[in-house]
Amino acid sequence: MTWIIRICSIGAIGLFLAAAWYKSQPAPQRTLTLVNSEVDLGEIPLDRTQFAIFTIRNEGDEPKRILDFANTCTFYCCYQAVLEGPQVIPPHSEIQYVIEVKATATKPFTVNTTLSLEDNGLRPERILIHGIGVSQSETADASPRP
Repeated sequence: MTWIIRICSIGAIGLFLAAAWYKSQPAPQRTLTLVNSEVDLGEIPLDRTQFAIFTIRNEGDEPKRILDFANTCTFYCCYQAVLEGPQVIPPHSEIQYVIEVKATATKPFTVNTTLSLEDNGLRPERILIHGIGVSQSETADASPRP
């Protein structure tokens, strides 16, 4: 019977030491920073493409990734990433993540979506894109002619 008590005591001490070691480890630090999370494109003619550019900085010592961005259409616009697949951000650098936006209606729109950053686990980062779809006749050059 005493051997059972000894085994349980040794197990409890080992569990206590493992928990103390785990608790003493520093928390992982985020190294990716989304510099700008909101872009206003202004007026977008219906037949033209505009680009929303988001800057993401990697301040860590290891490369990090931005995972795939879903291509989507709403009632007022369509948007997609210019480059397909995951984008790698080298250590101590920044990249510009470009999203192509096309207005599909002559109305104001707001794209409210997320970028998935791989930074000590998968982290969603919210981004906003604003714009106003206008027809070609509304964007015609109205400057006076000599």
